[in-house]
Amino acid sequence: MLVRFAGGPEIRQCFGTAGTSGAMRTDTVCQALSLSKSATTLCALALVERGVIALDEPVWRRIHSWRMPRERAPGFDVEQITLRRLLSHGAGFGSFEPGYCDGEPPPSALDLLRRDDVEEQTFRVVAPPGRTHRYAAGSYLLAELLMEDATGTPFPSLVRELVLQPLGMRSSDYTLTPTLASRLATRYDGENRALPPSPLKTVAASGMYTTAEDLATLLAAFAPGRNGEPPGRGVISPASCAEMLSTQSVMPGESTCGFGLYLRRKRSDLRYSHAGRYGGWYSHAEGFLRRRVVLVVLSNGDRGIACVDSIVRELRATLYDLAL
Repeated sequence: MLVRFAGGPEIRQCFGTAGTSGAMRTDTVCQALSLSKSATTLCALALVERGVIALDEPVWRRIHSWRMPRERAPGFDVEQITLRRLLSHGAGFGSFEPGYCDGEPPPSALDLLRRDDVEEQTFRVVAPPGRTHRYAAGSYLLAELLMEDATGTPFPSLVRELVLQPLGMRSSDYTLTPTLASRLATRYDGENRALPPSPLKTVAASGMYTTAEDLATLLAAFAPGRNGEPPGRGVISPASCAEMLSTQSVMPGESTCGFGLYLRRKRSDLRYSHAGRYGGWYSHAEGFLRRRVVLVVLSNGDRGIACVDSIVRELRATLYDLAL
């Protein structure tokens, strides 16, 4: 657990074991799962600012390696699929869960998009693009292919150059390097049985390896820094950062979706957040824009949900009341 205030103070508290890499620490490497989407979004917006891709044009103008088969979008206008809708889960895609790689290297985005032999791993449009919010990892899979086709650069190299290195996230990558592997926590199932390390197939959507410290750096970059650093930290402009934290699609209830983050206004502040849960990992990270404070809670076990959610609730209540 890590809480970081813009003024400098930090609160760190760790519990339990990371397996063979020792006790859990704030610099222990974990799989970020869906928290990866925030860094992926920064990469996409950095390319938008460079004029390489665009938010509101059909993605097919820059994607040249694949086209959506008609039978996978029956009756829907795929020309309405834009990067804006991909990043805010508004493109109308159905459920898409390719899972872990099971000892194999991650397939390319193109290979995953072409696949149609397993229903839950077949990429489909099931609702009119732009009409409703539908959480879909496939949105970020298509965004990954868009960025790769537009630049000719593999996505892990692209996000490393445009986001991770400029932000100083030295313990983060979308590839498990030997250095990160030596600090990677062991993941555990609901019976506390150790599970083997394995990357997820959807790289841009859920493939980042990172630490609580680096995630705090990432989330803090959306607000002004302690020494006047602008939102976006130069990776993207303050204007793009503000758009990332503005409502792009509406969800049931009081939360909305920006780009790669979920938003909720409460007590004169904007809370931006995301969580990740899958096969041995459970994590949550959020920031408070006016209060300029972020919190990150990571767990390397399926049972983590029992403590992560309660810790986040208690911290959130305290931060709303005291971090003014």
